[in-house]
Amino acid sequence: LAIDIYPVEGMRLPIFDYDIPLKINILNTKLGTLTVGGRVYIANNDFWRISSITAYNNFERRSFFRVNLSIEGTVEREADENGFKDVVDVVDAYPVKMIDISLSGVFFAANAPFSLGDKVKLSSIYLVNSEPPFNFDCTIIRIGGESLHGSLYGCEFDDLGQKESDRLCRAVFALQREAVKKRKTRL
Repeated sequence: LAIDIYPVEGMRLPIFDYDIPLKINILNTKLGTLTVGGRVYIANNDFWRISSITAYNNFERRSFFRVNLSIEGTVEREADENGFKDVVDVVDAYPVKMIDISLSGVFFAANAPFSLGDKVKLSSIYLVNSEPPFNFDCTIIRIGGESLHGSLYGCEFDDLGQKESDRLCRAVFALQREAVKKRKTRL
């Protein structure tokens, strides 16, 4: 598989050597960003041909540094504007296993029937011992794969207030410091 790249009118492309690995962000106003990688086959000022194309996963599009987790909590679908939940929800709240978190969202696994765009509430999330549990209102923006704990969901936080954002920031930094300490003790 190969893609051809042409410069924007009036511009020139940089020249690269043959077989150099590249990572390219493809931007589309309707579809968003796709990050692909490949190797240079032809690269001159007027034309590039990139071969051995690989699409990188959705982790490439994250806005903030993420911290890996292994924390449990609960997740439930938010009620709509009329106060009703989807009729397929027989369970009020599902157990959730948090996989990672950033200042903009969270990646989790749950045996729950969520769809893209669903509004969910994550509850009883104890990130650090020194802080009370977090409760996040989120929108599902990514669904992908299965794990031992259920389907994998990526969601972004909805309307985190300044106070809660600051509290989350402190917790994420504490988790980062802990991860660095663990890494240093293993070396």
